[in-house]
Amino acid sequence: MTHIATRIARAVALTAVVVTLATPLIVGVGAADAPTAAELLADMPFSEDEKKQIMAGELVTIELTDPTSDRELGIGMGFLIKSAPEDLVDRFAKGTDYEGDEMVTAFGEMTADTTIAELADAHLQPNTAKATGIYLDAAPGDTLNLDEEEITAFAALGAGAKPEAVETEIRKLLLERFSSYHNKGIAGIAPYRRKGGKPYMPGDELVLATKADRELQKYFPEFYETFLDYPHSKPDGMGEAFFWVNFAIDDLPTFTLIHRMGMRVGDGYVLAERHYYVSRSHNVISITAAVYPAKEGAIVFYGNRTFTDQVAGFGSSAKRAIGRKIMAKQISALFDESRTDAAKH
Repeated sequence: MTHIATRIARAVALTAVVVTLATPLIVGVGAADAPTAAELLADMPFSEDEKKQIMAGELVTIELTDPTSDRELGIGMGFLIKSAPEDLVDRFAKGTDYEGDEMVTAFGEMTADTTIAELADAHLQPNTAKATGIYLDAAPGDTLNLDEEEITAFAALGAGAKPEAVETEIRKLLLERFSSYHNKGIAGIAPYRRKGGKPYMPGDELVLATKADRELQKYFPEFYETFLDYPHSKPDGMGEAFFWVNFAIDDLPTFTLIHRMGMRVGDGYVLAERHYYVSRSHNVISITAAVYPAKEGAIVFYGNRTFTDQVAGFGSSAKRAIGRKIMAKQISALFDESRTDAAKH
């Protein structure tokens, strides 16, 4: 659970980098017609006491919950800042990247032209021997996130297959899943086969997470529609990038496919990161962070919804509470530092 929390904390800074992909788009929310901070907070999932704390300059962390899923580890954070929004985004953009993340063993950007050869750095590291055995023993369940065809492909390699053969199959898997998502969006995400033949549909939880961002829908409607209905609507000025990343979680390789999007809207910014495939450890992640211009400055709201079988089932409530506490501690530190630093400028 701690490894998941650490990775999510780093995602706060990683998400902000996407703003460098975007170009200005002067529509919608702007400084001249910005709502008050109180009006913005009325559309956000904070209690009345929490809104007062934010108006008083405090950083507020809350749980984001949805009764339709028992797999969610959700956290939200908000604060009011009176510095220009650009200052805050610049601070976030200087956060850690994949190069500086000790949990990352390798990564690369992906495009429509990416080939298997360009995924040559996707190795079964760390713990190559153990990881190889896990893939060769692939079966329906939550040890690995695979669909039926992927399980069959690893089984076909044979019990004595070398790591290189498994890595080749993993690269095929990553490229196929990227291509399907790139062309079809959430609808193109293949299921994870669980025990008893029951499929887990990661796309369903990503839709759930996106629809929960109601404040995003109201203040950044074009971006929201793209986030939900990608790739069928792409507004001018939106930047995006795709990555594959191998995170070392629990001393095992965890291959992840990531889609980042960012967009300027007047004096506002909206950033998103979707982990639409994760090979193990957890299922999917949906992250949004936005700077909402207000007459008093800007409201910054961050939401992270991680879905994992580790918090489902018996004892779910207790495990979810523990997971959120860990995340809150690490993410709060990053946001508090960003807020303090931006205030000085």
